[in-house]
Amino acid sequence: MKLRKRVFKITLKDKDSVEEFVNRLLQELKIDQSKIDVRGNTVTITLYGTKDIIAYNWQIVRNLAEEITYLKSLEKVKLKKYVHNILQKHAETTFPLDSLSEVLKAKGYIVRLEENTLVSDAPLDIVVHYAKILGKALQNLRTYTRSSSTKKFLATLAAILETEDLDEVKRLGLEEGVLVENEIGHVILTVEWKQALNKILKK
Repeated sequence: MKLRKRVFKITLKDKDSVEEFVNRLLQELKIDQSKIDVRGNTVTITLYGTKDIIAYNWQIVRNLAEEITYLKSLEKVKLKKYVHNILQKHAETTFPLDSLSEVLKAKGYIVRLEENTLVSDAPLDIVVHYAKILGKALQNLRTYTRSSSTKKFLATLAAILETEDLDEVKRLGLEEGVLVENEIGHVILTVEWKQALNKILKK
């Protein structure tokens, strides 16, 4: 099958954006043959493949350029709008947006939730830091409970305390009576998860 060749150009605002774009592109492109050239703030991407493969990878290029441009624009405003799916991709983990909201509030940041968006004065590196803790905690909580709200409570508290010791987080919940343990050793909340969180944080 004869391979097609398509050349695309993307211009970004600054050198840092170009460097991040190229590094991410090298990781994310799903194509056997490609060529990337950089001149100033313009990146030229040459793709070789079938029509469908080129179209798929061009979408990767466009999405990545939009993501980096969007994240860079956050640096210039006080209240930043963090779109959930872009934030999850950037943090390379999944997490509930309302959990992240509670963590940032506990850390003293301005926070409000809009549809699939977190609005906050917290800088991107801080937001990503806590998102990563949340995501890791949620992955490690499968042996602690089957309840999604209980997982949310435990992960949020772990992120606020900045600890990976989930046994300690569980112990705090049991001591305060917001968690109970069942016959197979799983824990479950006795109150709504935000109420449980507030009770412990007041202590």
